[in-house]
Amino acid sequence: LLLLFLRYCSPEYTFPSQQEVIQFAVNTAFEQVTLNPRTLVVCGTYSVGKEKVFLAIAEVLGSKVSMSQEKYKILQCLESATINSLITLNWTNTFLHLLPMMQINFKVRFKSESQSKKSHNLLP
Repeated sequence: LLLLFLRYCSPEYTFPSQQEVIQFAVNTAFEQVTLNPRTLVVCGTYSVGKEKVFLAIAEVLGSKVSMSQEKYKILQCLESATINSLITLNWTNTFLHLLPMMQINFKVRFKSESQSKKSHNLLP
């Protein structure tokens, strides 16, 4: 089954390229963490997708990405040494957290933040 949603294929809609969006996310995270090193960066993701975004942020920040065991196992299936070197199950040693899109809200972000021994400012 292939379902195509063509609404946004109309020429009246213009979107930045994938690389521009990734660069914007990287620049925003870098700027905020530089201004306040206690900033917690939270990326939302589905089961597969958004890897380019959070991995680019991790590389620029020199940080690993913490995530659930389920997401960790999914990413391990990609058998990528680069990805494996940037992901962790340890929530306390990183300020870059990956959460399911359906869990992204202030209550969950606060819970995620409070799991860390460090105090963070939140960057959604």
